[in-house]
Amino acid sequence: MENTTTQGISADKYIVFTDLAGFSKLTPSETQVFAAELIPALYKEIETALVKAQPWNTWGDALFAVFSNPNDAIELMLLYRDFFSTTKILSLKPRIAAHFGDVFCYHDPILNSPSIMGVNVNTPARLEPVTRVGEIFVTEEFQKRAIGVSQPLPNIAFDPIGELEFAKGFGVMEVFRLRRNNEEEQIPEHLFQQKLTEALPDVDDLTKDEKSYLKTCEGADEAKTLNVLLEGLESTFKTGATGVFAMRLAELCKQVGLYKQGEDYARLAGEFPLNADGITVYPLRHDVDRLKTLANCLSKQGKYEEATNIMYDLWQSGKQDSDTLCMLAAQYKRKALFDQENKIQSREQMDRPLLERSYKLYLEAFRRDLDSYYAAINAAYNGVILSGAVKEAGKLAKYIKIVWMKDQGQNWWKDATLAEAEMLEGGYRKSLQWFQKALQAHNPPSFERASTATQIEIFQTAGLHSPEDKEEIQKIIDLLSIKT
Repeated sequence: MENTTTQGISADKYIVFTDLAGFSKLTPSETQVFAAELIPALYKEIETALVKAQPWNTWGDALFAVFSNPNDAIELMLLYRDFFSTTKILSLKPRIAAHFGDVFCYHDPILNSPSIMGVNVNTPARLEPVTRVGEIFVTEEFQKRAIGVSQPLPNIAFDPIGELEFAKGFGVMEVFRLRRNNEEEQIPEHLFQQKLTEALPDVDDLTKDEKSYLKTCEGADEAKTLNVLLEGLESTFKTGATGVFAMRLAELCKQVGLYKQGEDYARLAGEFPLNADGITVYPLRHDVDRLKTLANCLSKQGKYEEATNIMYDLWQSGKQDSDTLCMLAAQYKRKALFDQENKIQSREQMDRPLLERSYKLYLEAFRRDLDSYYAAINAAYNGVILSGAVKEAGKLAKYIKIVWMKDQGQNWWKDATLAEAEMLEGGYRKSLQWFQKALQAHNPPSFERASTATQIEIFQTAGLHSPEDKEEIQKIIDLLSIKT
């Protein structure tokens, strides 16, 4: 049967996705054997089942195929698995996954062939990496539909595995192992998924009163307003608030610049206990979001050493993402640029080694996440100050404008970043115009404006502009300082 399909939503499809463990480690000579010998032998083995798929495709060692009948999908998967259990051509083992659902079929003009897409295509592709090598794992949707057809394949069994976490944060789903009846069941009862809430209890949910109170607090975008709302909360905690409530308050305080209160609430959240069969545990003590909020509040108060240690501990514990690097960089940057009274130092007084360390961390954070305009603009600032010349920000500032200019108008932070990049290139008047436009479009709270103004004040204090440009830069700072 020809590999064809009709464009549009196609309902009730069984989607198969396969991959080969060990393929990426093949030598160049083994890759030639794979192409010249193994693939032809595999196709000869699975051809009778594969031709029933509409459509199907391959790339490298991967194969996906879409079927209208579960028996055809099962036949393909078993033939595919059995081939690799007996072949002597190369030592490769398959991981085979399947799912059931609707797909979107279309004609791919690049390949000039039919293809499919959609979340139900992504599902088996995310199940395959967590499938046991040499096995066939299917979703609960596949299992239910396969056994519910009028004439299911005989001698087929589905062993329940329980919930598995799919690859790349795709989520958690119920999974079954597909096998023939005469094959051994491999999932002993004591390996079924266990309920851990008693031994490892979850954090308490927000109470009804807490949800109502938070809703009121979230409407406060100024420090003074939120401070008033927070008065009298001590009695609330004494009567048994939740740790999650304290965390949310800490985040709200951080957002409006109430850093001491944010620190207190973040610390409090980590000390809320839960009882686990008579043993006291502290479920939020090592929560990543709580620790990052605490570090941020500490840094803003000049408590750089504790903030840096928190972020370094997170890094050592495996949280080695762009955000963690940026927060580490921020601690070094603030300690390098501000004195003990939290005032911006002159360029001569700034701690150059710390600023260089911050610069490198921001660059690495940006390399790890090229969508992080936050990392890019901070690296650009540090580069300008370290080099002593505005032009040295050229490449990063230009990159920011080229990549994100199309997004201008989306949100305050992106617009502010674009305006800052223009300023770092020496376009002070245009930068002022962009800030005026951004303020009018987004009306950000004063805390967010002040945060951007501080960045620009650092640039101004570094004195890397001509005397006549100082006035233009001051206009930007004054604009951001106007209360609305």
